Amino acid sequence: MIIKATIGSASITYTIPAATTVEQVVANFVSLWNDSTIPEFQEIEAAAVANGTFTLTMETSSAGKPFIVSIIIGNGTNEKQTVTIGNGPTGGTFTLAYEEEVTTGIAPDASAATVQAALEALPAIGAGNVLVTGVDGGPWTIEFIGDLAGDNASLLEADASDLLTVAPEIQVIDLLGATGGTFTARYGINGTPTAALAYNISAADLQTALEGLTPVGAGNVTVSGVNGGPFTLTFSGTLTNTNTQPIVIDGDSLTGGLADSVSVAETQEGGVAAAANNETWTIWDNTDATDGRVTLVGDSSVTGGTFTVTINLGEGAPGFPTELITLSSVPYDVTAAEFQALMDTQLAAKGAAYTKRVFIDFNSAGDLNADSKLSEMSAGTGFRINVPASLEGAKPLSLTIYNAGLTGGSYSSSVSNNPSAWSGSGINDFKLAITDGSTEIETGFISQNANAASLVSALEAHTHIGVGNVSVEVLGDSSDGSHINEGYRITFIGELAGGSTGLEIISHLGINPDRDINIVKNWSGVPGTVQSEIQTVSVAGSPASGDFVLRFNYNTAPLENNLTHPSGFSAPISYDQTAFELQGILEAVDTIGAGNVTCAGGPFPDSDITVTFKGDLAEAAVSLMTVEAADAETTSQGGSELPTVDVVTVQSTIQHETTVPNSGPHDWNTDANWDTEEKPVNTDDVLIPDGDNILYGLDQSDLILGLLHFTAPDTQMGLPRRNANDDIEYLQRFLKVTAAEIIIESGSQLINIDVMDSSPAIEVLNSGTGQDGEHAVQIIGQNTANTLSLLVLNGDVGVATGPKEAAYVKTITQRGGQVWIGQDVGLEDIERTGGLFRADRTTIDGLITL
Repeated sequence: MIIKATIGSASITYTIPAATTVEQVVANFVSLWNDSTIPEFQEIEAAAVANGTFTLTMETSSAGKPFIVSIIIGNGTNEKQTVTIGNGPTGGTFTLAYEEEVTTGIAPDASAATVQAALEALPAIGAGNVLVTGVDGGPWTIEFIGDLAGDNASLLEADASDLLTVAPEIQVIDLLGATGGTFTARYGINGTPTAALAYNISAADLQTALEGLTPVGAGNVTVSGVNGGPFTLTFSGTLTNTNTQPIVIDGDSLTGGLADSVSVAETQEGGVAAAANNETWTIWDNTDATDGRVTLVGDSSVTGGTFTVTINLGEGAPGFPTELITLSSVPYDVTAAEFQALMDTQLAAKGAAYTKRVFIDFNSAGDLNADSKLSEMSAGTGFRINVPASLEGAKPLSLTIYNAGLTGGSYSSSVSNNPSAWSGSGINDFKLAITDGSTEIETGFISQNANAASLVSALEAHTHIGVGNVSVEVLGDSSDGSHINEGYRITFIGELAGGSTGLEIISHLGINPDRDINIVKNWSGVPGTVQSEIQTVSVAGSPASGDFVLRFNYNTAPLENNLTHPSGFSAPISYDQTAFELQGILEAVDTIGAGNVTCAGGPFPDSDITVTFKGDLAEAAVSLMTVEAADAETTSQGGSELPTVDVVTVQSTIQHETTVPNSGPHDWNTDANWDTEEKPVNTDDVLIPDGDNILYGLDQSDLILGLLHFTAPDTQMGLPRRNANDDIEYLQRFLKVTAAEIIIESGSQLINIDVMDSSPAIEVLNSGTGQDGEHAVQIIGQNTANTLSLLVLNGDVGVATGPKEAAYVKTITQRGGQVWIGQDVGLEDIERTGGLFRADRTTIDGLITL
């Protein structure tokens, strides 16, 4: 369940963990609120009240500025409750009560419409105030709408005492086409099994065997069916009204069924750590040359698909570059380490001289790690790819991307520089300086043609590294005898594996000081993750019929007596099952559960299906599923338990009240802002000659004035369409007021008036110039009498020009200024002798005089 707070169009959402106290929920929600970086929430300080209930206080941090917040539990805006019937009643009725008013009896198989009618008949609810959905017999979801929309409705109370149940338990045993062998049966998971029973046993002999089980006993079960089954078991006698334990079948000794052709293999062991991706550096001889660099630029808007990328080096036929590397069908979310591995494979195929000679640079994204995804890169960053000058010398470098297979966005490229000419080795023996951020220490001298083991030894001797904590690969084939020409890839392992080492290879000291070594960090390391179990189910041969059962015993805790498939048994699985169908069957297994497996591949028998354990079973060391040759299934549950009707709130609003009303220099309702020391009341004539902007308390819909005369030269009355954060303003923007006459004679840039259902005579003698695309004077309001008149001598006037704004105007008389009319304006007569008049798809039903 979630708690969602909304201010305007901004929201924060808190998911309530299981087994959490009310105090913890309140404290966590308050922390989420106060830590939010959303501007609307930063303006308000939330606090918890420790009284054992969900109570919050909220206070604006901007004195004099009001706020409106709505808080709900659930994903919608209205209270929702579910009603569920349990234990399979076969008759009778139940009732629901709301605020002590009780419905008439409702049948257990009632439709949603029937339940809705029963609730609407209660005076405390009434017609049109609930919506009931669900299948016949429930569960039903009851949403409180209409007059009860947004209310924290009382919880319905259910009475199930008049529901009846007399149903016997019925179970079915299916040997799934066995043609030989034996099986055993036992009552319950922990019961004692029968003696071995033949695959072609008769119903009578099976009944005798089951009656010998404790606590079944003689006369308490009837078995029907043909020899070899399927068999139907009906519990009777002393077990007639008992919710019996399931009959569990052990069919390991049966032969001849489809199960003989089915196998399950573990393809990835769950619960073990996958290999970490480790921090990697590359060093190579630069020798007065410039290496090529090109960047594959990421895009966080890419959401799926694949792409193809080609790194071109040199010129081929006219207009066609020479391909160095081409990677096809690259996943959109490829990581740095994965992309490097793809390049390594391509380079190895070109020959030893190219082996791992093109590589990614850490500086491409500022803080690249091995698992950094191209699809999550910020603007302008990506994988910067180094092409050493020593690879092919001075040649033009480019990168071509084919984005057709991507969805949501596209990747691009940029070239920093082309490789320059390279004249051969200039490096002799060298040292590396390595720092841990505070202490810089040099290695001993390293030969220019040191092999991997020699460089490892030199690095392991370094104080910051140590034995077993580094590995080295020699790049290229070093045909000139100097390994440093082609370079080394240095990877930190051992105690330095699986994360950022904090080390930096910052410089080198060589016998030839006029030469240089390039040193780049490819990426930081990331810890290994615990991998999930993957198992593969195969059906051998080409069977044309048959079923089998899978059993999963990960959870060994005692199972409930009323489980449909006890102790990890699946429902029968067909010889031609699809992956989607198998996933549904496995999710129904009591020891697996919904959302805990994903199946891919198939269908049987031509293709295997892989089962990946996830959700609650992700990263768990689970056991291998076993193939079973028989199935026992409860088809009708017995009724020792009384029927129940459960009501649960699944979504609810949270009531709130204003404890301290807003006040301040910009609030209409603050008495001190008025010269009379009290805010206007009905029948007043109001003059506004000066003062602070009037921004809040604008809903004066109950106020009826004789005259509203606005002469303040600079005072703003109302709020612009967008606030300081460039979000749509959610607070009241227009002054809602009724007045017989409204006169505007001001230089103000913003005066918003909503006349609602009144029909005043409005005179705009002058106004300022509107700002940010809005008119200085904005008028809305739909009066049913449609007698509103508007006189404009000068100024900037807009009538319902904004989205979802409307107005009715009887007559517009314009002598000057500019008047803009929106498309949802009812207008009859226009008399214009001057100024600018513009109507946007407005219907004029009357006389136009120009």
